[in-house]
Amino acid sequence: MAKRECPKGLARAGSRLQIQRYVNEGPDRLNEAILASLVDGPAGGGRIWWVSPLESDDYAEFCDERFLDALGVGHLTRELVGGFWPRLGPCWDGLAVISSPDDPDYHGVIMVEAKSHLDEVFGTGCGAGPASVEKIRLALKVTADRLGASGTPDWEGRLYQSANRLAHLHFFREVMRVPAWLADVYFVNDPYRPTSREQWGAFLTSVWSELGVRPEEVPGHCTVFVPAFPGEA
Repeated sequence: MAKRECPKGLARAGSRLQIQRYVNEGPDRLNEAILASLVDGPAGGGRIWWVSPLESDDYAEFCDERFLDALGVGHLTRELVGGFWPRLGPCWDGLAVISSPDDPDYHGVIMVEAKSHLDEVFGTGCGAGPASVEKIRLALKVTADRLGASGTPDWEGRLYQSANRLAHLHFFREVMRVPAWLADVYFVNDPYRPTSREQWGAFLTSVWSELGVRPEEVPGHCTVFVPAFPGEA
C-alpha cells in the first residue's frame, strides 16, 4: 500500500524552519497568537499542546493515519482515509491538540498551514490520478457549497493546497462534529524572503477572492501573523 513520505528533519530556511523553531523553542507566543484568533475556542481560554513538528521526532510532519493518530483521533481513520479523502492526503506543517481548563473531557484539534513568503501559497494544482480525483472533486465541491463559494473558483488549480485544507476542516467540523480549527500562520519579515504585514494583507485579500469565499465566514478558520522567530516584525 502506498505511503506518503512527509518532510522531516530540521529545515534550513523558510516556513518549515519558522514553525519548527516556534513549536520547539518558543511555543507560548505562537499559542497566544492562535488563541487570540479563535472566535469559538473552548471555555476557559484553551490550552494548546503541540504534537508536530517535534524535535524529539526529527521534526516529522504527518498525513493520513499518522496525522489522525498524532491528534488523538485515530478512530476517524476509516471515515477520512479512503472515505472522505483518498489516501496520500495533505502533510501538515503543524498539528496541535487544544484542551479546555473548564472541561476535562474536551478534546479539539488544530491544523496548521504555515507560509513565510507569497509564492509559497501557490502550487501546481491537483495531481491526483483517476482513482482519486473524483473523490477529491466531490469533497471540494461539498466544502465549496457549504461555504457558499461565489462564482466558479478553480479549487483544483494553483490554490489547491488551500482548498484541500479547507476540505479537511469541513470534514472535522461538519462531517464528524469534532472541535477543529485550521490556522493559517503567516511569518512576517522572515529573513529568507522578507514579507511585511502589509504585503501579506493585500495579497491574502486576492487569494480569498480567488477561492470565492470570505475567510471570516469559514467556521474554524483563523489567520495568524507572527514575526519571524525570534526577531520582531
